[in-house]
Order: sequence, then C-alpha cells, then structure tokens
Amino acid sequence: MASGLSKDEQETLRLLVQHVSRAFYEPKYTVVMDQLVRHPVLKDDDLAGRMGLQLKELNKIMATLEGHKLVRIYRQNELKEGAQRSVGRQYFYIDYQSFCNVVKWRMAEMRRRIDQGLRNDFDSKGYICPQCHKSFQALEVDRLFNLATGTFNCDI
Repeated sequence: MASGLSKDEQETLRLLVQHVSRAFYEPKYTVVMDQLVRHPVLKDDDLAGRMGLQLKELNKIMATLEGHKLVRIYRQNELKEGAQRSVGRQYFYIDYQSFCNVVKWRMAEMRRRIDQGLRNDFDSKGYICPQCHKSFQALEVDRLFNLATGTFNCDI
C-alpha cells in the first residue's frame, strides 16, 4: 500500500479499490485488484500463478485495467538464471493517487450525464394549460396542483 499513509487512510484506499472493482467489473478483475491491494507490486508470473491463469489471459485482464487507468505496469528485461538472453517481465501495481483521480473523474462524469439526462427530460416534458395554452416547466407544476380537487389549475 502507499507509504506514508496512516492505517485508516490505507484501509479507506483498500475499501475504495474493492468497491470500485466489485461495482464495475467482472469477478476476474476483482480478484486481480484484491491481489494488488494485498501486495504492493506483483510480477506477472507470480500474479498468474496466484490466479491460476496463463500469462496470455492475465495480460488481457491487465491491459483492460491499465487502459482504464486503474493499474500501472512496469516492463523490464531480465536475465533468467542460466539463460543467455533476457526475457521481458512485467510488474503490476496500483498508483493510488492516479486511481483516486480516475474514480473522481468517472463519478463526476456519471453525475454530469445523469444531470444532463434529467435536464433533458424536464425540458422536454413541459405542461400546457388546455384553456389558455400557457406552458409550464415540470418543476413549476407542483405549485399548480390543487390538493382539494386533485387537479392542476392554471395560475391565469
């Protein structure tokens, strides 16, 4: 977990990662995120072994999570013991500051889309008096409703 943080802050970040992964992703992504919360950095073959996946399958999952900016991948060439040539290795980790910024941006975007949808609904669903043809916005109609008669009464 991120260094220099209190236990409460670390727990809050862990919960944020868990809630986001469970709310928006399939279980295989959630398991990966849970592993990365427990271990600050995991090598590709270690994570694949923990999950019981082939590296190719794991790389697809990680490419999606990296594309969504939830995880970071550090790539490095390494020599295996007794080998003549280097092999590409990947290390996976969560950059918590970036993760939080992505979540904040996505929440703001969701809020904006919902607000825009509601605004469009309200704007398109005005009410018109059948006698004088005055139009009212959806949010204005509550003051026109007469509880005694159960009807809408135009203010004119």
